[in-house]
Amino acid sequence: FTSSNGDPRLPGTLHYRDEEGLNDYEETLVSVGKAISRYSASQEFSVWGFGAKYSGVVRHIFQLGADAVAKGIGGILDAYKSIFL
Repeated sequence: FTSSNGDPRLPGTLHYRDEEGLNDYEETLVSVGKAISRYSASQEFSVWGFGAKYSGVVRHIFQLGADAVAKGIGGILDAYKSIFL
C-alpha cells in the first residue's frame, strides 16, 4: 500500500486489478493462504495492511475488511479487495 507501489487505479502498478486475473498481491495472498490454511481448523485469519494513506490519513498498520477475521482464502481476498472500494 505504500506510495512506491503506485496508484492502484493505474495499469502496471502492483495493486492494480483487472478483470482478467489476479494482481501480484492477490497471487501472493492465495499462495500464502493455501500454505497456512492447512494448519487452521477454523479457517479464520486476521488480515492486516501495512503502510497506506487513505481518507487523508497515513496508516502504518490497519485491519483489512470489516470483520476482525476473514474466513478462508476467499475471505482473505475479499478483505484485501475491500480496502480499494
